[in-house]
Amino acid sequence: MHIYYPGNLTSFMGGCTLNKKERGVFMSDITYEIAQKVAVLSNRGKGWTKEINLVKWNDGAVKVDLREWNEDHSSMKKGITLNGAEFDVLKDAIKKIDENLLKTEMVS
Repeated sequence: MHIYYPGNLTSFMGGCTLNKKERGVFMSDITYEIAQKVAVLSNRGKGWTKEINLVKWNDGAVKVDLREWNEDHSSMKKGITLNGAEFDVLKDAIKKIDENLLKTEMVS
């Protein structure tokens, strides 16, 4: 079974195997397992939440994953996945953010 990919990945058969079609070409199956739910960053309504989780993609190593998921985690939006080294760089970069400037920008 193939599911068309209009802009988000849609799962089938138990919620952990995905198949996407982009520009008329079927991409290979994508499997995932959420190893640890870390945090819900925001709730945009209609059952979708932006989350940070530890996810194992295609039986590979666990990675830090930031993306939007539906309520039962059977559908997702595009996101970003980081390996351990990339996550360490991100943590260091976040420490350098001027929180006062960020709060000022959010008010504007």
